[in-house]
Amino acid sequence: MGFSTRHLFFFLLLISATISFAQVRPIKITSERDSNGNVVFYAQNNSSRNYHIVLTMTKLMSLRCDCQLPYEGNVGLGKKRLFKLIPDGLIDQGDWDYRWTSYEGFANPKIKEDVAYLIPVKSGDTVKTLGLQNLKDTYGDEKAPADFYAVGFKMNDGDKVFAARRGTVVEIKNGGGSSDRNLSYSKNSNSILIRHRDNSLARYSVLKNNSFMVEVGAEVEAGDAIALAGGENYTAGTHVRLMIYYLSFDKSKNEGTRYSWVYIKPSFATESKGNIQLDDGEAYTSLHTEALIIQEWTKRELKKKGKKKKK
Repeated sequence: MGFSTRHLFFFLLLISATISFAQVRPIKITSERDSNGNVVFYAQNNSSRNYHIVLTMTKLMSLRCDCQLPYEGNVGLGKKRLFKLIPDGLIDQGDWDYRWTSYEGFANPKIKEDVAYLIPVKSGDTVKTLGLQNLKDTYGDEKAPADFYAVGFKMNDGDKVFAARRGTVVEIKNGGGSSDRNLSYSKNSNSILIRHRDNSLARYSVLKNNSFMVEVGAEVEAGDAIALAGGENYTAGTHVRLMIYYLSFDKSKNEGTRYSWVYIKPSFATESKGNIQLDDGEAYTSLHTEALIIQEWTKRELKKKGKKKKK
């Protein structure tokens, strides 16, 4: 369901990041006895996403943990060893119980700050930016995050949207959108979520129905086409919105406030102004050079590319 407005700004709800801080259980926690009688805990993640878990021991008798409790850590795809409980010799088996919770996202990643993002339009095209404001600033009862940042790019019908940075597609929302006219925001907006190598996330939203050129799990390079721009029924007209963020976890806070989103205001490569942070309502010319596209390639990938060129 969308809403219409004549307000000059375009609004984004914090939950447009679509990673809720409500508890989710895609992770399976198991424990096994090893040959020394230790109880080893594992997390199994069969999804395509990262999760952060917090496990608290509610009972621990005649056992000691080889890590600081409560345990907290990130869990990627597959099975991960978490920690082990070691018998203290007073009781043969010991006794334990626990509770745990998980949240979608990789908490407290080391962000690569020197990456130049591509403006997600065709190289050489000049586009105007749209200022985006968190919906909570006007309509919400809660205060919007102080660091909230998102940017929109004014486009034309049929224009392709390109990946601003290398990454892995972890979510696609297709078939949404609203039939209302003069929209500023719609919670059903089509979108693509891409996870970067440093575990930051980029959400591209307001995309045309059934225009997606990638699938979940696909590895995309900076400059790869991923979908067509949508938004024909928005006040802004056809455009794409981009928001980049990561999960923050602060164990010193109360359980209900430990998790929050941190938003990134990146530098974008421009044709005439170099790598800069973009101002609202200004026009910039996109630049997709080979150097920008391969800036996050490994030495092995660059070496392999060099060999192919020689042939």
